[in-house]
Amino acid sequence: MNDNTTFIGKLDKKSLSGFVDYECQKQLYLSLGSADPRWVTREVLIRKGKSDITQETLRLGKEYEASVYHRLSEFFADHVHFRGGLQNVQTTNLLPKILEEVYQKVQTHQHPQFLLEGSFDITPNFVRSVFGLASGSAMPTLGNQSKRSNRPDILIFGNLPSDFQTAPLELCSNGDTHLVGDLDTRIGISILDIKNSQKDRIGLRHYSELLFYAHALRAYLDHLESNGMKPLFYVRVNGHSIFGRTDLQSFGNDLGQIMWTNPKTVHAQQMLVAPMVWNDTKEIFTRFQRTVRDLYQHASKQPVLDTVDLKIQQK
Repeated sequence: MNDNTTFIGKLDKKSLSGFVDYECQKQLYLSLGSADPRWVTREVLIRKGKSDITQETLRLGKEYEASVYHRLSEFFADHVHFRGGLQNVQTTNLLPKILEEVYQKVQTHQHPQFLLEGSFDITPNFVRSVFGLASGSAMPTLGNQSKRSNRPDILIFGNLPSDFQTAPLELCSNGDTHLVGDLDTRIGISILDIKNSQKDRIGLRHYSELLFYAHALRAYLDHLESNGMKPLFYVRVNGHSIFGRTDLQSFGNDLGQIMWTNPKTVHAQQMLVAPMVWNDTKEIFTRFQRTVRDLYQHASKQPVLDTVDLKIQQK
């Protein structure tokens, strides 16, 4: 059943993926500012709820996700970490203690470690940075005034042998990238998200969520490090992928099937995942950030929804 309820505007991965889907500034404006008098001066009802079709899609997605978890655990059991059972994995909060434990496992076993359903906060300063605001500024969205978090399906911790031949790039706090120079002491983090979609249907919408996760994770690590955690990790630039719908019987104990590989190389043929290439997708986040800032300036001067451009969707 669908119902009309008050939707509280916020910045999250759906803000970005929705913008990629529809490229509609008015929809993004509402996604960020709904129910906030600083953004909207009249009540706007947004349809909220899930249809029977959506519910079934979600159910099938959770089933496929659990199947991937089972397969991953079957072949890499000692290196797969999670709470609860594989049919219903519970959230693991990325507290410093958890991160330090994972770091020690990587160093001890010299093998990538997989954390299922790892959750980390969308920090206030990350939200502010997207809006172009200084640290300590008032929170620009109502929904981000309370704690919100990200929970990618799989976080992969570990440096690859190829990293020591050609230094990898890491994501910086300001969105720039640079070479990692301390691979002996710092460990890369990659994001692997599971989607119940055929590999050839994986596109910019899916990659946009990886981009949001990556930027938000870098900001979260910054927050932990500013509060005393050692700089043990870096967020990879190239390393994030989508695990789409595939025949899981072909999924074996070959790391090359699920670890990021440049899709332009011959080694990419063995991959089961769809790798996100940073240089091909980074502009998605940059354009989103630029639009968010423009809309926020618009709201600051004239919080009238009807003056924001609407893009009509044709089905």
